[in-house]
Amino acid sequence: MQLREGFAEVAHAAFPEVVGPLLALLLLITGRTAALDRVAGEGIPRLARQLA
Repeated sequence: MQLREGFAEVAHAAFPEVVGPLLALLLLITGRTAALDRVAGEGIPRLARQLA
């Protein structure tokens, strides 16, 4: 999946996108699911499965 912070022009990889505030993305990267409701994008279902 691709993680993209909403304000910076930074992206990584060519996978389904997950977009949101930087803090929410950092929480998700560290395996914390509390921020799932603060992000959007095509990669959310895959991310949710991987974090479950």
